[in-house]
Amino acid sequence: MPRRAGADEVVERLGLEPLLPEGGWFRRIYYKKGEVSLIYYLLRGNDFSEFHVLPYPEHYLFLMGDPVELFTGAPGKGILERTVLGTDILAGEVPSFRVEAEKIQGSRLVAGGEWALLSTMMNPPFEPEIYRSLTEEELLKGFPGQGELIKSLVK
Repeated sequence: MPRRAGADEVVERLGLEPLLPEGGWFRRIYYKKGEVSLIYYLLRGNDFSEFHVLPYPEHYLFLMGDPVELFTGAPGKGILERTVLGTDILAGEVPSFRVEAEKIQGSRLVAGGEWALLSTMMNPPFEPEIYRSLTEEELLKGFPGQGELIKSLVK
């Protein structure tokens, strides 16, 4: 059985860099203007992807490591749904998930996890100017009763 790499080794070997302002680590794998973009995305330790919105769908693919909880919600619905990305399908984890355009999203490792490597794809491609962070105030207004979760995934 192969040795499990540590998060620092994955960051180094794949040439990942901090993903600001979102959080986590990334490297663009493929980009074709006007068509598609594909990245590696790594979360480690207390890293998280802050709550944000994108105008295009984003497709997550779980590659390796510990499970990731992805929270998504539609504005005006008042509910943040939890999807666990991972390889244990018998426990309800899914290896891929599509976040629809304009849906709020944020993610983190499942409690106790050390790191996870995912890939995300966007069509049309991701451009930095399409990214929109969400404030705690905006989220608390739209998702009452979920303050603890919201506060854990905003900067």
